[in-house]
Amino acid sequence: MRELRAVIAQIHAASSAGLSVPASVLTRLQPEHEPAPVRALAPAGDAGARAVREPAPAPASLAHMTDAAFEAAWREAHCEVTRMARKLAVSRAAIYRRVKSSPSCRLANDVPLEELLATLDECRGDLASTARQLGISRRALAARLRASAVNPQA
Repeated sequence: MRELRAVIAQIHAASSAGLSVPASVLTRLQPEHEPAPVRALAPAGDAGARAVREPAPAPASLAHMTDAAFEAAWREAHCEVTRMARKLAVSRAAIYRRVKSSPSCRLANDVPLEELLATLDECRGDLASTARQLGISRRALAARLRASAVNPQA
């Protein structure tokens, strides 16, 4: 990733046509521990261009999130650890720790198999509905079912 960031920065700096790198690309290439990216106030070929450092968004502190706010963010991320970690700019391990300590959030492996199968039956085998009702990730639910040798289509 470091090399890719360097190549993009060099192409941007050398571009006389005012190459602009989409913000989504810059965000994906920016690691959490590095300073914010530098952007030109004018196109790269402009003699009056000067660079400024954009402030990085402050990561949301999980320690300061209320249980209700964490649960709302968990639901908004469809109970996906990776999606939530990216959104909050924290590690997946931090999300796992907070889920374990949360009274209202859980992982697919924390759901008893009997409850999981009963809910799957209620939802007529629909994994997305089952995951929503249980408050777990659809992807993790599918993995749990595979590991338990349960075929939801049967």
